[in-house]
Amino acid sequence: ATQTLATVQAGILAVLAYTGVIEIWQIIVLSLFYGLIRAFDIPTRQAFLVHMVERKENLGSAIALNSAIFNIARLVGPALAGLVVAFSAGWLKPIAGTDSQILEFAGEGTCFLVNAVTYLAIIFCLLAMRLKPWSSPQERSHPLKDLKEGVTYSFSSPPIRSILILLTVLSLFGLPYLALMPVVASEVLGPATPFIANHEQIFGYLLSGVGIGAIIGALFIGSRRNAHGLWRIIPLASIMFGAAIALSSFSRNFYVTVGLMVLTGMGQMIQFASANTLVQNIIPDSKRGRVMSLYTISIVGTVPFGRLIMGSVAENIGTPLTLLIGGGVSVLAAIVFATQVGRFREIASRHDLRE
Repeated sequence: ATQTLATVQAGILAVLAYTGVIEIWQIIVLSLFYGLIRAFDIPTRQAFLVHMVERKENLGSAIALNSAIFNIARLVGPALAGLVVAFSAGWLKPIAGTDSQILEFAGEGTCFLVNAVTYLAIIFCLLAMRLKPWSSPQERSHPLKDLKEGVTYSFSSPPIRSILILLTVLSLFGLPYLALMPVVASEVLGPATPFIANHEQIFGYLLSGVGIGAIIGALFIGSRRNAHGLWRIIPLASIMFGAAIALSSFSRNFYVTVGLMVLTGMGQMIQFASANTLVQNIIPDSKRGRVMSLYTISIVGTVPFGRLIMGSVAENIGTPLTLLIGGGVSVLAAIVFATQVGRFREIASRHDLRE
């Protein structure tokens, strides 16, 4: 149901973009609609994972793989979209001729169209699944009571609380760097990169750097056999992520900035995938949906507010200094998280996460 609704949302965006009649209020309404879809989709998908794995010993690998796919898609998708936006006008010009209305948002329209079509493959796969019958062992209770119990459990557990707080801080101050990349491409790197006349192409290359880093991070996560030691990797990856963003604020060189984006994507991928894998391994099935809902709020729900905050800051003090602040706060949050790593050892022994 959520994927069908997402198909409709992406299709509407494609039509509006291709016809050139798209306006801000339409984007806001459709974004709100998509946010509501994801609010149901992501926690359900995360909780559903454990029921797809028939052999318990494969659960750890499945969680790591799912985490890698989930996070790499969040990075590689925009990277591919950036390239499509940069080059679609050239592809469509022979078809559209001199129709500037079609060409104005041609790249964006192509991205939305491809997005809508790919949902069809997901829907087919979901309909083709055949799982063993399963029913919740819990007795029926009031939703608000269940929600309160899930929040109480999450914040009374020091490891889960630490992870959620770190994710929230990174989402508020670190992840908005992606929203600032178009400004970096046009105002910071554009004047210093005469060999690339199109600012959209610079933006596409920056996102491609993030995507390459994400792939490297995914390979690293995928090579691990279990969740042992992830609590030590999370702060290191977070420091890499924040430091690369902070250093990019000083760069006026195209190649250096792309290299830093590779490190940013790698750190972001490893950090978020590690956190996802670790949380999924230590929470009980009875609370999985509620905890993963809070996890979703931390990594998805707070990002738009972070973009609003950091975008306002950038408007007043400039994009480079904003990137420096966002990266610095991310590094500081990672250092604070590192002081809590000792609390994970007891959890590791309790959930058999040792090597």
